[in-house]
Amino acid sequence: MRILVCNTFGRLLGGVESYLDRLIPALAESRHEVGMLFEHDLPAAHPRLTIPGHVWLVSEVGTAQALRGLREWRPDLIFTHGINDASLEQALIEAAPGVVFVHDYSATCISGSKTLAFPHAKGCSCRFGPLCLVKYFPRRCGGISPIAMWRNYQTRVGRLQLLRSYGRLIVASQAMHDEYLRHGFATRRIELAPYPVTRAEPASGSGVNVRSSKARQIDRGSPARLLFAGRMVWLKGGQVLLKALPSTAWRLQRPLKLTMAGEGPMRAEWQAQARTLCAQNPSITVEFTGWLKRADLNKLFDAHDLLVVPSLWPEPFGMVGVEAGTAWLPAAGFGVGGIPEWLRDGVNGFVATANPPSADALAEVIEKCLADPSLYRRLCKGARREAMKFTLSRHVAKLLEIFDQVITEAKAIKRSEAATESRAERSAAG
Repeated sequence: MRILVCNTFGRLLGGVESYLDRLIPALAESRHEVGMLFEHDLPAAHPRLTIPGHVWLVSEVGTAQALRGLREWRPDLIFTHGINDASLEQALIEAAPGVVFVHDYSATCISGSKTLAFPHAKGCSCRFGPLCLVKYFPRRCGGISPIAMWRNYQTRVGRLQLLRSYGRLIVASQAMHDEYLRHGFATRRIELAPYPVTRAEPASGSGVNVRSSKARQIDRGSPARLLFAGRMVWLKGGQVLLKALPSTAWRLQRPLKLTMAGEGPMRAEWQAQARTLCAQNPSITVEFTGWLKRADLNKLFDAHDLLVVPSLWPEPFGMVGVEAGTAWLPAAGFGVGGIPEWLRDGVNGFVATANPPSADALAEVIEKCLADPSLYRRLCKGARREAMKFTLSRHVAKLLEIFDQVITEAKAIKRSEAATESRAERSAAG
């Protein structure tokens, strides 16, 4: 089978690209021929995705030449993950049967956040349509420009229509499955395939053996070590986590050290908030690391006691929590979107109520994870056990099953159309 994988960016930027960096070699190793089409070879400072086969970079060769090249290559299936140019995407899915992995809400929300910000942060379950324009400013769904609102609305209308051209939509969580059911997609056309994770190996020089939960113990004589890892935007809730630290330190009666790994537009604001917080609370320290490679992130998993996922928006999945679990690291976070599908109370961490998501609620679940040493050890074991359910081999097998179905259906449709055309020609001739 010839599979063309398409994405906006060809370098490691976020969760989608990290997923593709695992998936593409696995597809190639499964004895299928893989080609890749990327719109941009960006961000320039980030590593390129693993590319074991043919590749077309639209930003370098142009749309016409890229399309000509892939048509000559003759893929059996187009597998897209995010294309900004709607006309390019339409041309791609006309070249071969198409499957799209829907990683976000870019087709069902004007801002793409699927979150109401006023009077407090709350996930939105509305079906996309004209009513969204009415709510946009009163509920602070996005920015303040009416021109941008209208332009984005029109883009989403086109994007949602384009999704209906694919043979299958793949989603990573039941929350996303329900989202597209609400938008009129037939159940049989939406496939659930949770993201796979790679097994975290011991980081060299970390001093922690991630192969055993016994390596993780609560040391009341040292600070509780909390980790945030993600893009630094308001929806990821870093500001709420920072606000929760004083209450958490008081509840645990221990100093706290928070490491915030990642980049994004909120970083400067969060750093300023952290400086003020630490000046007022000498028992709290906060460190910012910037964007990290996978190996460096593994070291952070090894060196911390708890991952905190304070997302305010309905996360399509929340892959970092499962990745941390492979290193026996439990998690605490708000019960939004797909997070409760992998974060289970008392098994691999605790889920905070998100109605509304508050600093106090977050501090409470952090305390639950870290206050009792025996419970903490069980959470570490549970984190590893739950994470290892999300295997790459199982994920690839599911994808290939879907691909086969879509290709078979497309061939059947072509045969039916050819037979109908033949009958029409015979009837006209007679």
